[in-house]
Amino acid sequence: MDELQSLLGTYIAALERGRTTASPKERVDYDQRLAAAAAIGAALQRRDAKELKRLGDQEERAAGWGFLVGKDGAAAEAALTQFVYRARMSGATFAA
Repeated sequence: MDELQSLLGTYIAALERGRTTASPKERVDYDQRLAAAAAIGAALQRRDAKELKRLGDQEERAAGWGFLVGKDGAAAEAALTQFVYRARMSGATFAA
């Protein structure tokens, strides 16, 4: 679980960096992704496998539809991919 929290922290940090340089229109995307990351973090804290799976899948789909601009956006996308992969492989979402 510590690894997943660390990976989620990496994702959040990348989103926060990207938000600081994003245009006002792009900030909306970053804000939505930060809100989703907070919900994922809450599910992780509660060890709610079903909700963690649902939110992770939802955020992964959102990433596919809403490309984040620039190197910080690419870093956020990579961090999300790593988090979702490790969550699935760790068994954190298996009970779902």
